[in-house]
Amino acid sequence: MATLTKSIGLVLVSLVLVSSKYAQGPYVLTIHEIGLCPREEIGETGDDLQLDGRIHHQRGAKSPAFSGNATLLNNPVTVGNSMITTYVAKWDTVSGWRKNFAILRFGEACQGLKTYLKTYYKEFIESHAPGFPLECPIKEGTYRVNNVSLRYDGPALFPVMPYGRFRLDGVMHYMNTASKKIRGCGRFVVETTERLGQEKLSSLNIGQESLLTKIRQ
Repeated sequence: MATLTKSIGLVLVSLVLVSSKYAQGPYVLTIHEIGLCPREEIGETGDDLQLDGRIHHQRGAKSPAFSGNATLLNNPVTVGNSMITTYVAKWDTVSGWRKNFAILRFGEACQGLKTYLKTYYKEFIESHAPGFPLECPIKEGTYRVNNVSLRYDGPALFPVMPYGRFRLDGVMHYMNTASKKIRGCGRFVVETTERLGQEKLSSLNIGQESLLTKIRQ
């Protein structure tokens, strides 16, 4: 989970793999929270990933955006050095967060970057995180992320997703130690909601107008 872009890719891939028994269809993806995993909640989180940023509103933009710095320490993203696992929890209005709703093992970090980052998000990186490498090794240092929108229509690559609120903890582990010690952990809370088509929007507008007419009468 070296950057926000990588995390968005993991979000999309994670949600598309969730059980098909949940209501799903065309969607809007909204990112509600971005940050590091809280130590008091999950225990050891590692120190090789630091994330410092804020959610803000841009003048003229319909949705908020994220800007900040991602700092990598001790060269965590080099070939054969680290692996990535994403733990997905789903929000339930009765019982709260259902942990381990899905566990997605993306394997070796550099292979994951090659598969998702360079293939699907090259233009995104060039626009919002210039200077961030598109392939391994990714040297330690601080990388700037600028004005990343937190709301997206479902892209053609993933046209259908389950609806709901999901919490994704992306954990980077050492590969070459028996303990698989955690090197860093980033948390994202996202929500997928139905994307209304023009026909359904028109129906809703007619219904609202009818209700207003009754109220006036």
